[in-house]
Amino acid sequence: MAKKRFAVLGVNHGWKFVDCLMKKSDDLDAEIAAISRSSDKPLPAGAPDVPIYQDYAKLLDETKIDCVVAALPNQLHLDITKRCAQKGIALLLEKPVAGSMQDAQEIIGVVKQSKIPFMIGHHRRFSMGVNRARRAIEAGELGRLLAVNLMWTMRKPDEYFNVKWRITPGVGGPLLINVIHEVDTMRYLIGEVDAVSAFITANNRGNPVEDTGVVNMTFKNGAVLSYIFCDGTPSKYGYELVAHEDAWFHPMNADVYYFFGDKAQLSLPSMTITRYTQDSHGNNWHCPLHEEIVPVPRYNPLEGELEHMVKMMKGEAESRCTAEDGTETMKVVEAIRESSKTGKIIKMSEFKG
Repeated sequence: MAKKRFAVLGVNHGWKFVDCLMKKSDDLDAEIAAISRSSDKPLPAGAPDVPIYQDYAKLLDETKIDCVVAALPNQLHLDITKRCAQKGIALLLEKPVAGSMQDAQEIIGVVKQSKIPFMIGHHRRFSMGVNRARRAIEAGELGRLLAVNLMWTMRKPDEYFNVKWRITPGVGGPLLINVIHEVDTMRYLIGEVDAVSAFITANNRGNPVEDTGVVNMTFKNGAVLSYIFCDGTPSKYGYELVAHEDAWFHPMNADVYYFFGDKAQLSLPSMTITRYTQDSHGNNWHCPLHEEIVPVPRYNPLEGELEHMVKMMKGEAESRCTAEDGTETMKVVEAIRESSKTGKIIKMSEFKG
């Protein structure tokens, strides 16, 4: 059978998919067939010899493709979903699901009616480390999960903010660009969020969007979570740096996720499990703890996303992040924003988004 033909729309984050499709084409049983981009700047070295469009609607009309990877501005997500649905084209839609909760709800309806293979690009759901942690939590290796601590603290380059959408409220800012990753990963690992509270500021750069914040969450299973984020500090405590999954970032060694259970504690991405054992001769703070590092191979989750999309098109797999799933993650992020504005604890069961 012929390889599945992919079009990539947007070549900022989208270029990583282009690169993966070129390097892993045979393994994925897929190939890059066309690219859409809004800029006329030269493409990176080694660009594929495929049609390049500035208008993605024209690309869809003129190119035979099986699947779209859409790394477009949030406000275009509903439009590209409708266009793919009309043509019966599978869609891997980068997070967040949409530019507004209203658009997100409409996307749910479009996907449900059209039944196209569809997945939101929350790629950490394909991380081997994240999935090993999920198995540990589900299998009770940590016991009853009590608390979680997260950090995402890095310094983005100054020129990053010259792109207008990145400092446009409701479109850019670390809540929708970065924090949403942690929110989705925690929902994937722990379950649904019960309530949130947050303090968020823009004191560092003074842009119209946030740059620093502290978030607290409670989960329906009783676990509590604390999370600090900042995109303006020279720090190694960022998932992209320490996961060693993305070659665009210089690797560092640190842990940024800490899970605390009543039997053991797990640190990610080192996959260090800390617990009392028989050799501890007890299970309290007077007894020696023992650490075990669980080996987990490093792997590019974007490759996992593309592989999964091919399986979905062949009818061999279900979406790992549906439109409904992506909408619930976005709803939690909007609740965080609302809590910061109002100073109130936001119960997810009462929040409409």
